[in-house]
Amino acid sequence: MEHGPHPVAGYSISQPAAQQQHQPQQPHANAHQQPQQDVQLQPQESISLAQYQQIEAENKAEEEREMVVQMYQLPNAAREFGDADIIAKPKFTASKKTIIKNDIIVFLREEVRILEDDLDSMYEAFLQESRTHRQALEDAWDKNPRAFVKYSFIPTAIKTIEVRKFEANIARMYKVRIGRCEKHWIANYFIHSVYNSIKGDKKREAVDPLLVQALFCKGNMGLSRQNSQATLRH
Repeated sequence: MEHGPHPVAGYSISQPAAQQQHQPQQPHANAHQQPQQDVQLQPQESISLAQYQQIEAENKAEEEREMVVQMYQLPNAAREFGDADIIAKPKFTASKKTIIKNDIIVFLREEVRILEDDLDSMYEAFLQESRTHRQALEDAWDKNPRAFVKYSFIPTAIKTIEVRKFEANIARMYKVRIGRCEKHWIANYFIHSVYNSIKGDKKREAVDPLLVQALFCKGNMGLSRQNSQATLRH
């Protein structure tokens, strides 16, 4: 049984031209017949498997967001920020020149008034949501690596999209309007963490391929030796 293209939100996975069927042309209407309005069917946009997987991942993430929206409620004593509120950026010192995890925890405890038992889980929830931005950053990175040498080098248009999207999703799910932060310091902290993760992975990928192969072979030899010993014991 043959299967057609996989529809995903109006898309289909691209197939070779030889597999695409051509629809027969319809005969022209008779001149004496009443003219009819043709219905033009728009062809589905063809996408690659990687794009299909990305769409699937985003659909899954959106389903999870919607579950959080329906289930999570702020504690009764929690503070909800208004349009006039500005959440000040933590002060830097000679020994502290970047935003750190503790700054986020302090914000959640003292500004939002999240329950003490929920602070770590809320931080992890923010971190998990930030990971949904990885694919977009990787795609932009691959297109223009020079723009990603440092986080501060990332084009404003790209960074703004990811920061604003992150802020909107956090506000929607957890009712915490981090978009009111001075210079978007919380969103930048989490998007920067995604950037650091990608940068670390790319550095590891840039290691000498021969060294990687040697380590891989060594690992396989060790595994074979363990299997042999296990077989002898049996």
